[in-house]
Amino acid sequence: MAFTKKVVAGQAIAASDFRQYFGDFFTEGVKTGFTVSDGGGIDVSVAAGTAYIKDSDGGMYRVVSGAAESMTMTDDATNYIFLHCDNGATYLSSSTSATVPDDAISLATVVCASADISEITSTIVGLPGTMPSGGIIIWTGTLANIPSGWLLCDGENSTPNLIDRFVQGISTSVTDPGTTGGSHTMSLGGSNTAQTIEASVSRVPPVSNKDIRPKYYEVAFIMKS
Repeated sequence: MAFTKKVVAGQAIAASDFRQYFGDFFTEGVKTGFTVSDGGGIDVSVAAGTAYIKDSDGGMYRVVSGAAESMTMTDDATNYIFLHCDNGATYLSSSTSATVPDDAISLATVVCASADISEITSTIVGLPGTMPSGGIIIWTGTLANIPSGWLLCDGENSTPNLIDRFVQGISTSVTDPGTTGGSHTMSLGGSNTAQTIEASVSRVPPVSNKDIRPKYYEVAFIMKS
């Protein structure tokens, strides 16, 4: 039986050794960016970003894109977008098969119909110890300085619309998020209102569109892409 000992004094360490080490001990995923958005028609735009992806041998590569890339989907089909680390010069690919290539990670599914995009669903997985894709936090900085890899929750780019909204926990343990409701104001009183609130109060005067919110501080909700 032959053994090999790596990383000893005086030994030259090949890049492949480091790739294998990181591949053995770390999980692949997107660090920042690589969000997929509607580019018009059946085109999508894939944002710039940084990701760590394993090849077919389990070696880890750092893949960096410095600019957004455009891709054309297959019409009348569900498309799957992949980011590769070992596919020649083709780092982005799309397929109508959901099978993830062995040198790639999944970025999104894109449903196309009648020469238009009807749905984009992010499938990005973040790195361990980072916020997973779809996680939402409160942001108190300016909108112009929202960090890379995060999106304003304004109903665009597959985010929920949390502009001018409070948030509430789901109503049951089997209810998915997404239900909306409520109002900032309500009308009180009227010609038929006559309720005794205290001994000295016999009628509630009419009040139209009374703001019922407590004191507040406005923040922005941002979602991890």
